[in-house]
Amino acid sequence: PLDASGYAIGRGFIPEGRPLTVDEARDAMFSTITGDYFRALQIPLLSGRTFEPRDNADGPKVVIINETTAKRHFGSPTAAIGKRLSIWSAFRGHRRDEKFMREIVGVVGDTKTGSLTGEGGAQIYVPHAQDSQWNFMGLVIRTAGDPAAFATTLRREVQALDKDQPIYN
Repeated sequence: PLDASGYAIGRGFIPEGRPLTVDEARDAMFSTITGDYFRALQIPLLSGRTFEPRDNADGPKVVIINETTAKRHFGSPTAAIGKRLSIWSAFRGHRRDEKFMREIVGVVGDTKTGSLTGEGGAQIYVPHAQDSQWNFMGLVIRTAGDPAAFATTLRREVQALDKDQPIYN
């Protein structure tokens, strides 16, 4: 949320039971995440579960949505669990690029995506292990100390993993 670069990925989605047409697609902010993303950002789990190791490339396709999406399309966070949706491309002429449905396994609290004013809107999250096609990644770390003091350690650790990996911002 509130990416300093201003870059964000939007995708369309269609809840199961609706016609799979561009006219039915609803826009949402889209994030592929790993590990303890919600815990690091203190985004509360409202219903269901967060992603687990079993949510890998070989596992059933899953998704987590935010509270706004759950209420708007399924009535409540609890009612959304177990429902399914299809994710559409928002940049390839609104084609249905995922030819499968994803099961909603969790509902999390809303976050601000572009600014602190206004509503955050619909948000969908998928496990990185099930959608690793994106060639960039943001790293979210929570530290008890001064974040700027941690930057040197973070750079050193990333460079130890991949000396050719660029780090910015």
